[in-house]
Amino acid sequence: MRVSKAPEVRRQEILETAMKLFTEKGYEATSMRDIAQACGVVAGLCYRYFDSKQKLFQEATEAYVEECCGLIRRTLGDETLSLSQKLDRLYGTMGEEADFRYHGFFHQAGNEDFHQQLSLRLCQRMAPLLREALAQEEQRTGRRFRDPETLIAFVTYGQIPLLSASETPRRETLDRVRHYIDLLLEAELQA
Repeated sequence: MRVSKAPEVRRQEILETAMKLFTEKGYEATSMRDIAQACGVVAGLCYRYFDSKQKLFQEATEAYVEECCGLIRRTLGDETLSLSQKLDRLYGTMGEEADFRYHGFFHQAGNEDFHQQLSLRLCQRMAPLLREALAQEEQRTGRRFRDPETLIAFVTYGQIPLLSASETPRRETLDRVRHYIDLLLEAELQA
């Protein structure tokens, strides 16, 4: 029996099913036909929403990036906290096991390239959030950052290899990265 669903509901169902199958079978071993079958629809319907498996995966990745950035956005945007307090909060939660929808896929052995792509998208999404947090700190303290764009690039992209070294970053690594960021921030602040 055919079940009709609202387009956005069906689209999300296809995304969720695809990521579940990618996690279970692997990205390469999963076809659009597999995804359609698991959704209980014909393959043509999947192609109606996503013209390729790659497009489907890209959209799922973007949704995951947005989900991951939620806490970062809320924390960095909190004008009641100093920059140091914001970073303490973020780094305090980073060592905890993530409870995000696609965590299993992106942190699965063999998916390191996908994780690198995810990390780069997260950095791109975080840069404007960090830019705003630095501006808030300048306004709060009356001090200016010497070169905020270089600082933002270094803080975001410089962490990738260290924090991606394992499924969940170890507390010592997080503490070391946090310490380095404190040193950079202090060195960049001018009276």
